[in-house]
Amino acid sequence: MGCICDSEAEAECRKDWSINRDKSREPHYAHSGKQPGSSIKTIWQSRFQLKLVALACAWYAFQTLIYLVLANLVVYITFHNIPPDSPSYPGANATNGTNPFYHKELYDVGFHFTTDLSHRPFWLKAMFVDLMVSVAQVVVPFLLLLQGHTYGFVNYTAIVGIMNILKGIVAIATILPPARQGEKCWLLNYPDEKLFVLREPFSNWAFEMWGMVHGCNDMLWSGHTSQSCLGMLYLENVMRHAGCPCAVRFLLVIYFGVYVFAVLACRMHYTIDVLVAMLIAIALYTHSGLRFWIWTLANTFVCNPEGDSFEEYEDEADDEDDAFE
Repeated sequence: MGCICDSEAEAECRKDWSINRDKSREPHYAHSGKQPGSSIKTIWQSRFQLKLVALACAWYAFQTLIYLVLANLVVYITFHNIPPDSPSYPGANATNGTNPFYHKELYDVGFHFTTDLSHRPFWLKAMFVDLMVSVAQVVVPFLLLLQGHTYGFVNYTAIVGIMNILKGIVAIATILPPARQGEKCWLLNYPDEKLFVLREPFSNWAFEMWGMVHGCNDMLWSGHTSQSCLGMLYLENVMRHAGCPCAVRFLLVIYFGVYVFAVLACRMHYTIDVLVAMLIAIALYTHSGLRFWIWTLANTFVCNPEGDSFEEYEDEADDEDDAFE
C-alpha cells in the first residue's frame, strides 16, 4: 500500500511513510566526532575519545607486528618447504639449493596488456605507488583526526588491520610464484647476505622487515592496493563532506587507475591480486554493520558509557570536574 501525496501534504506524507534514522540517538554517538564543529581539539578535550584513539593506535601497531611475522613466514616456507618441481620454488636460493629448471612467473592478462617495467623506474614507483600508499597510510588517518572524526579513525585502523592479517594468512595458504620475473625476483629484491640469512632458522629473523618490505611472493591479495583503495574511499568521503566538487574528487579515481597500471607494469602483483584487494577494501568499507560493530566493541573495550546525546556527555563531564574540584 502506498501513500498518495498532494503538493500541500507532501512533506507530512513523506514523514509518515519514510524511515528516519536519528544517528544522534545511537550508542556512543557523543564521542564519534560526527557532530558539527568537531576537530582534533574536541578529541584532545574528551577523555572518551582519547581512549578510543589510543586503542586504535595500539591495534594498528599490533596488526603491523602480526603481519610482519606472517610476511616473513611466507618467505621462510618458500625457502625451506617448497619442493624443486613446484612453480613457486625460489631456485638455487632455496635451502636445498637445487634448481632443475627456471621457474617463471604465471601468465597474467594484465601483464599482457601493460609494458614490462619490472626494473621499476624510480619516477613511476615513487609517484604512483609509494606516494599512493603514503597518502593512504599517513594522510588519511591524519585528516580523520584533524576533523575530530573518531568514528572514522577507529574504523579505518580496524579495517586496515583486518585486511593485513587476513592477507598474511591467505598468502601462506597458497604460495604463488613471484610476479617479478619468477625466481629471479629474489636476486633482484635481496642482497646476497640477506639471502643467506633467509636459509637460517625462522627465529633468527622473524621480526625483521624483510618479508613485509622486500617479499617476492606475498601475492594474493595486494596489501598496497587494499590499503590504497580503502584510503581513497575515506579521502573521497572527507572531501565530499568538505564541499569539494565532484569533478575534483573524480581525480582520485584517475590517480588510482594510474596506480593500478604502475603496480602491474612494475610486476609487483598479478591482476587477480589487485582485483581481489579492491573487492575486499570496498566490501569492508561499505559494510555498515561491521563498522558499527567495530565502533561498539572499541567503546566497550575502553569502558566508555553509551549515553544518548552529546549534551549528556557534556553535563556528565562538567559534573565530574565539579566533583574533582
